[in-house]
Amino acid sequence: MIAGEVQDELEIPASTLSHHLEKLKQVGLVNVKREGTFLWYSANTDALREVLGFLYEECCTRSRGRRSGRNVQISK
Repeated sequence: MIAGEVQDELEIPASTLSHHLEKLKQVGLVNVKREGTFLWYSANTDALREVLGFLYEECCTRSRGRRSGRNVQISK
C-alpha cells in the first residue's frame, strides 16, 4: 500500500504514520519501495512470522495457555 492508503485505513495523522512506518522499516518489519513520488509499503512476512513465533513461545507456552512446538501460520 502507499502511505496515503495506510493513513486513510488507520485514520491517523500523516506525521504519526510516518514516524511509525520509519521505525517498522528500521527494524525490518516492513519493506519500502519508491516509485516516483510514492512510497509503497509491504509487510515483511518472514520477520513478522519470527516475531510472532517468539511471542507465542515466550508468552503462551510459559503461561501454559498453549503447548510448545505448535505455531500458527499467518501467511504462505
